[in-house]
Amino acid sequence: MSSPQSWILRLGKRREWERRLLAEFLRKEYPTTPYATNVRLGSIPPEFISRTLTPAQARQFSRFKRYCDGVIFLPDKSIIVEAKMRADPGIVTMLELYKKLFQETPDLKERWDLPIEMMLVYSIEDPVTVQLAREHNVRAIQYVPSWLWEYLKSIAPYKREGSLPSGGRASI
Repeated sequence: MSSPQSWILRLGKRREWERRLLAEFLRKEYPTTPYATNVRLGSIPPEFISRTLTPAQARQFSRFKRYCDGVIFLPDKSIIVEAKMRADPGIVTMLELYKKLFQETPDLKERWDLPIEMMLVYSIEDPVTVQLAREHNVRAIQYVPSWLWEYLKSIAPYKREGSLPSGGRASI
């Protein structure tokens, strides 16, 4: 069994790949459009707010808020973006939650009246996830970076291999 520290290191590395994917995608596809990454969404629960909190203390409570990978700020709409190396069906639900929280985020109040779209950027396709995304009005975009093979070499072999109907293994 792996230690909690090794799990945290693996999670951190995965997020680094996904941050890199998002940054590269945004620079290429939206080079002149304002955007933000790691955007905290939602508001601080009222029970945590008191008149005695300093601004710094109030900001600390924002650490409990959820965050999306990115938001693209177009003049006529906002696009909430999640980046995944491998498309995963759970991200569709997360994007729907982020869309709801976007309209409760005080820092984004000036954009509440604009349309909000959801986007999934992924490198490795899962056709079921892409179909699910489309059914939920999530724009699914495959973006294959030049360093994809570097990523594939870094992950555990069982994640690179699939089983064949004959019981054999197929690897990438």
